[in-house]
Amino acid sequence: MKATSRGTFVLFVLVLILVLSGALAPAATASPWGNPTAISIASSANPSSFGQSITLTAKVTSEVPGPAPLTGKVAFKDDRKVIGIVDLADGGATLNTSSLAAGEHNLTAAYSGDANYAPSISDVLDQSVIEPTVSFSGSPQQPLTANGDLLAYVTITNTGNVTVNSVQVKSATLGSGSLHSAPAPLTNLEPGQGAVVTLTFPASAVSSTAATAPLKLNLTYTVKNPPLNGTWNLNFPSVSLH
Repeated sequence: MKATSRGTFVLFVLVLILVLSGALAPAATASPWGNPTAISIASSANPSSFGQSITLTAKVTSEVPGPAPLTGKVAFKDDRKVIGIVDLADGGATLNTSSLAAGEHNLTAAYSGDANYAPSISDVLDQSVIEPTVSFSGSPQQPLTANGDLLAYVTITNTGNVTVNSVQVKSATLGSGSLHSAPAPLTNLEPGQGAVVTLTFPASAVSSTAATAPLKLNLTYTVKNPPLNGTWNLNFPSVSLH
């Protein structure tokens, strides 16, 4: 072997050793599809309640400067299902959604790439959506007013995590007296929202000398999304009459 060839071979071996050892790592360069990119995904609320609107945010970056700003689109996915496609703007994209079903979700964001930058896909974001629940609390006005009949004003509050489309007092008792007639239903009570119902009882429901009496309400409710129907009881052991 000639000296020149032997020297070239030795140099090649030394460079190969340095590359394999990491001492001579090649600088990041553009891939055949454009400058390499990375994308991340974040949620505004995790866990979230069923029906709650959350904001998914994606950020796209590239360590290799390109000749132009990042453009293209970001597809937000729930497992393999695309739940939204958004134009990239200033390296970011956001999607508002309230359509995630109750349970666990594997969310990702996929960048489409453009003429200068390569596509990329984010790590999985584990998003939890809490099961839908319906519950109520109540607060009677103190005291109840007496004007021939006894009137009870009760604030009914939706303490669940879904919008209740209809809530109605189907039956109620004050002392030993029953409700004269059912009031109109309350409609579209959002989580945390309350509304007042007026209940009318005959004066004979309680003794004219009584200062307090128990008040019991039976409610029926309807939820459209997801479909839920049921009953709920509110009991007040002692409410003021005068």
